[in-house]
Amino acid sequence: MAGRPPLPIGTAGTFTPPREVSPGMWQVSCQYRDTDGVTRPVRRRGETPAKAKKALAEAVRDRQQRGGDKELTRESPMSDLVDRWLETLEPKRRSVTATREGSLADGTVDTYTDIATRFIKPGIGGVRLREMNTQRADGYLSQCTVHKRHIRTVLMQVCSLGVRWGLLDYNPVRETETPPRSKSDKRTLSPADVQVLMARTVEWTVRKPGQGGPQRGVDMVEIVALLMATGERTGEILALLWDEVEHLDDKTQPAAVTISGTVDKKGQRQALPKSEHGYRRLLLPEFGRQALLAQRERGLPFDLVFPSRNGTARWTNNINRSWREIRGDDYKWVTPRTFRKTAGTAIEREFGAEAAAAQLGHSSPDITRRHYIDRALQAPDTRTALDRFNPFTEHKPNTKPNLRVVGED
Repeated sequence: MAGRPPLPIGTAGTFTPPREVSPGMWQVSCQYRDTDGVTRPVRRRGETPAKAKKALAEAVRDRQQRGGDKELTRESPMSDLVDRWLETLEPKRRSVTATREGSLADGTVDTYTDIATRFIKPGIGGVRLREMNTQRADGYLSQCTVHKRHIRTVLMQVCSLGVRWGLLDYNPVRETETPPRSKSDKRTLSPADVQVLMARTVEWTVRKPGQGGPQRGVDMVEIVALLMATGERTGEILALLWDEVEHLDDKTQPAAVTISGTVDKKGQRQALPKSEHGYRRLLLPEFGRQALLAQRERGLPFDLVFPSRNGTARWTNNINRSWREIRGDDYKWVTPRTFRKTAGTAIEREFGAEAAAAQLGHSSPDITRRHYIDRALQAPDTRTALDRFNPFTEHKPNTKPNLRVVGED
């Protein structure tokens, strides 16, 4: 005859009836299976049966907290699995001063946490794991009106953890409909556009007569010039260190910069660019060299090329806000990213998509073509097939109508 099945790890058995062990002192006990798999007795006493039960319940709760969270089952709600998945993210959070394989950027962890807590837990957190299937996941995602791609990505990873832990037989999100990508604005600037915008940047940096206070954004001219000279992200420009600038004074060879980090949304410099392909060395056109020379002449005693007043990294949001003041209504569509697209398009047209991808730090030229290159699809040369339909070919058309009546001789 089979014995009684063991308790699940991290759970307590039935409480015994209160027993008076001495005058005015009652005891209640239960069996508790610890995280090492061993079942041990737990006892608590109280002046009344109710107090003894309460003391034992608190002891069980404390034991569960010390031994870790309660083990999940197929009856557990999705919200519990989401919480467990979020716990796996924090150890992967990337340090701003060091990197390691498999780590996640600070902003990525924050974004995933926000998506999980604001959308997934309220939207589908009450569903039991045994109830989670592709139809239910697809129905939930179809109701999402914003951040649909991010929500699907996070939900996919949550359910992947459930599969690894044996709580789900398959990943129900994998076969759901993939939300379409939003079309990016590929408009780029002409050389004349860049000159107009630079003139406005210079004008903006000069304090207007009669207004007090220090000049605003005195290095915006150099920042805009570097954005155009490199095609880099704003965060990568703000993370540039003087130690990463080469040959600035040696005019026999081009000046160069190494992109080794970026500034995150919290204004901290991370010791790694946005992706592993972002670590690269770039040669600068001459106007890029001149911009760095002008910035160096300011004599700021900091490691960062474009520091804040106290030497820390600048916030990208502040640069974006300043740019909105500079560009004017007729260039309202232009953002700092537009300079990146302009650089990528110019490089692709002269050197090809692979060179553009290497300059921009993309893992594949396909990414560069899809999001950054402003080029219409080139159709094949089919002129010979169409030339014979030229309506302006020189010939003498029959201008006299034939008025002969059928049947007449």
